[in-house]
Amino acid sequence: MVSCEIHGFSDSSQIGYGEVVYLRISTASDIRVFFICAKSRVFPTKRVSLPRLELCAAVLLADIIKYVKELYFHLLNITNTFAWSDSTVALSWIRAPSSQWKTFVANRVSHIQDAAPNTEWRHVPTSENPADTASRGQFPADLVHSTLWWAGPQWLAQSSAAWPQLDLTSTHDNTDDRGKSTFFYCPR
Repeated sequence: MVSCEIHGFSDSSQIGYGEVVYLRISTASDIRVFFICAKSRVFPTKRVSLPRLELCAAVLLADIIKYVKELYFHLLNITNTFAWSDSTVALSWIRAPSSQWKTFVANRVSHIQDAAPNTEWRHVPTSENPADTASRGQFPADLVHSTLWWAGPQWLAQSSAAWPQLDLTSTHDNTDDRGKSTFFYCPR
């Protein structure tokens, strides 16, 4: 049995934000990961908090995931779609109903939920996030040799038991739409 999954990663920094998408194909004997596409944008001129920039990066990722799914819809049977971010605040916003947030966050969360329904949003450590390269910029000579960029994190080519786990089940109750929080995260 062949399983095809889309894995998208997003990240933001004070320089800009970026996304990268991979196709993960697994069979009974092998798992392969293929770079599909990437996109980045420069930091907006209007000052925005880093959690809000991470949410803007998630919006762009949701749009790219939608595009990739539509592109491969007739060619592959996509079984699962995963979106990864290193922002626990943005993930908390995305996992909650958009109606509980103020306008800026609510509009973007609504867009994400509409553009990429049935997408499982998960946390990835910053050091394992290939989109970090797109958000901070990198010289082409360095990018050519970046295994993280071209193949994704090493755990992506392993069983899902090796994937990062972070319990975010109760975080959105304690986060306001400016990204301020009073809770603690407990990795599983």
